[in-house]
Amino acid sequence: MKKLLVALGIAALIAAVPILVLAQTVSPDPQNSHILIQNLSADDASVVVTVYDASTGNEVKEDSFTIDGNGATTVHSTSGANVTGHRYLNLPDDFRGSMVVSSNQPVVAVNVNAGGSPFTSHSAYESIDGAYADTEVFMPSVHWRNGQWAMVGIQNTGSVAATAVYTYFLQDGTVIDSGTVNVEPGRSNIRDVATDINIGTRPEGVGAMLVTADQPLGVAVLETLLERTEAYIGFPSWYGDTTLYFPSVHHRSDYRQVSHILVQNMDPALSASLVITYYHQDGTVADAFASTIPANGSLTYHTTSELSSDGKSYEPTHLGQVGSAVIVSDRPLVAVNVEVLGIGASIQPYAYNGFRSDAGGTTVLFPSVHANPSGQWSHILVQNMDSANSNEVRLEYYKQDGSIDKVYTTTLQAAGALTFHTTGEQSTDGQVYAPSAGFGNVGAVKIVSLDNRPFVGVNVETLRGLAGVYAGFKQ
Repeated sequence: MKKLLVALGIAALIAAVPILVLAQTVSPDPQNSHILIQNLSADDASVVVTVYDASTGNEVKEDSFTIDGNGATTVHSTSGANVTGHRYLNLPDDFRGSMVVSSNQPVVAVNVNAGGSPFTSHSAYESIDGAYADTEVFMPSVHWRNGQWAMVGIQNTGSVAATAVYTYFLQDGTVIDSGTVNVEPGRSNIRDVATDINIGTRPEGVGAMLVTADQPLGVAVLETLLERTEAYIGFPSWYGDTTLYFPSVHHRSDYRQVSHILVQNMDPALSASLVITYYHQDGTVADAFASTIPANGSLTYHTTSELSSDGKSYEPTHLGQVGSAVIVSDRPLVAVNVEVLGIGASIQPYAYNGFRSDAGGTTVLFPSVHANPSGQWSHILVQNMDSANSNEVRLEYYKQDGSIDKVYTTTLQAAGALTFHTTGEQSTDGQVYAPSAGFGNVGAVKIVSLDNRPFVGVNVETLRGLAGVYAGFKQ
């Protein structure tokens, strides 16, 4: 397993991508990391990636290369011959660690972890910049069950050694376990939650996590469900908001694609009262539910008939197959939407962070977009944050060399959403938004609001039937 925790800056020249960087080809968890880096500038970017071993703290690899203006490069933890657009680190087997990306131009990155023998695992999450790192980081989805458990990478993005305290909470807000670790700059400490909590002697469960430190941290969570994985990045303390947006919510009638929104109350003293509203992609309301989360607590809102830990059902029975959601609360919250594709032994989870009310952009970038006929595709779901006005947007496909491929213009309805499939499938508005046949297997997408209204989006990437997701980057 070659696992990297990566932290990276969108506007900074030094970037850290809290990625669990994985490089492993043996059981029980064979996975490898593939970091897709996009140059946001029209000028060429000189990039340096530095990799650290989590167990020793030692630097194990440094690589330098150039990314064309508006272009992208994938850095693989595996072995191979470097070619244009692809760099290979050849990390040692059974590697777990972190990466720091430096550039003379603004860049963003996504870490895609994939692997399995046979191929069974695919997850993705975004890089972070220095402004996102914090001395308090919240994780609303942490599991410790047989068949479902979390691995948490804690990366020091500061310039001196950090002392970090991690605390696990049950969903009712009760502390179940805690500990202290020391982390050197750029390095990471990786926690196996099942081992920390000791599920051999304690009940299995689900809850939340808080990490505090004397230096800014980036945190990535990799959760395993059976043999499949999903991943997300932890939330800094300032990210909590009383309004959260979710551009991708699924509720198939056969439950073969569903959502589980895990919400964490950041207030240590007061409970949070909230309303979660589900929307059709045309912007009309499907269902709405009121709820309460205890202080330091969390709650899961299932789009299935499964009951939450408060004993209630929050299934949006009128939603249909795909839509969006908005949560409004009287206390600051953070949330992760864990979506599951398939049922039974074939399930594939993927996760993305809920968006705070000011997270939307009028230009949003997606550095990893696939249209690979051998089985790798992208499905970009965007949500209009304006509940009163429609939002005209322009969708631009870019090849890896930075040249434009295809452009579409369409409209998001007030409070509405759309899905842009690279497969050629129709969106819910009846239109097709696929790249051209000359796009190539991988490229990038930029979406621009022509009405100058904010929107958010995620890219769900499917790879041989498995799924991963990451959030678009606001430019």
